[in-house]
Amino acid sequence: MAFLLWAIWKSRNKLVFYGTPNTPVDVWKRAEEACEEFLGTKTRLRENVSSLPYSFINQSVQNLWFPPPMGSFKICCDAAFDKLTGEAAAATIIRDCTRAIVAGDLIILLAPSASSAEASAIRLGVSLALSADLENVIFESDCRGVIERLNSGAFTAWDSAAIEEDILSRISLFSSVSFSFIPRSCNRVADWAAKYDLSCSCSLGWVYHIPPDLI
Repeated sequence: MAFLLWAIWKSRNKLVFYGTPNTPVDVWKRAEEACEEFLGTKTRLRENVSSLPYSFINQSVQNLWFPPPMGSFKICCDAAFDKLTGEAAAATIIRDCTRAIVAGDLIILLAPSASSAEASAIRLGVSLALSADLENVIFESDCRGVIERLNSGAFTAWDSAAIEEDILSRISLFSSVSFSFIPRSCNRVADWAAKYDLSCSCSLGWVYHIPPDLI
């Protein structure tokens, strides 16, 4: 249908600007040829992609952020840490299956390390999810160490052990919960909020009036 409408439009322009008439059969053939060419190009593209190394395709997929299943919420967490002052900003963003931001929060805190600040961001996400009465949640962070410790229950990092233990003590309040590591390229929304909050340039109502940079 799209190619037929396009062919009719092209035929109309030829008649108006060049005085060249076209029969309905000519228009139909032109649309059919264009459609076949397009479908053939798509087939060649799929063949080219399938010939790429699996590692390349897998890496490309890993660099994409995917929304949660319907009925679940993804809670992206991140922190910005200043080594010189020990000041940190923790941010958490809750998004639904439509990718929409449904809630978010920011805090400024003092932390002994970047790992501790990242754990604080996840704890902030837990608090926000509980206050929103969410049941099925997926917490995401680009701090692999914290995610691995939360999944194993081994509190081996002195600087964040107490925070991680507090997180696990509260997750029984959810119907389903998981902790997932994501690359930083997939966590840009929370990363933006944390960095802007640390520089005191993030407005208080940023969740409901999303800044252009965040959009």
